[in-house]
Amino acid sequence: MATILQTYQERKALLEQAAQQGTISNNDVFVYQELVYRISVLQTFQMFGRNAPVSTSMPELMLHYKLANIFLYSLCNDHRFGFPTDEKGMAQRQTVHNSLVGAVQASEKQFSSFRPSTPQTYPNCINNIFHAVLPVWLQYRDSYISLR
Repeated sequence: MATILQTYQERKALLEQAAQQGTISNNDVFVYQELVYRISVLQTFQMFGRNAPVSTSMPELMLHYKLANIFLYSLCNDHRFGFPTDEKGMAQRQTVHNSLVGAVQASEKQFSSFRPSTPQTYPNCINNIFHAVLPVWLQYRDSYISLR
């Protein structure tokens, strides 16, 4: 089964082929830029997860966490544009945005008193946070530009 990232990369490649043949619509261009954005975000999630310090040194962990936290918060307000929608769609966007902000804030609370018991504790925790935030972020993005 393909991952979300692989699916997006395959779809991006198909749109690139169509663009080379001159058969891409304006909607496809909009979808293409969304795919590029999402691929970038997913790859950044992977980079943060793969490079989480395996340590109990709080200064080392805090630097990584601060960078990851800034990235998570940026997802809450970045790319707030998409296809036009009605009032119901606007309300859905706001609801999903609130859920995303809540998920990011919950991760922040988890780390406010974080003390790793083993060197592997932090990588496990930060990856769990990413796995909790990612589906909410995808719902949020789908409220602007659905890639389903």
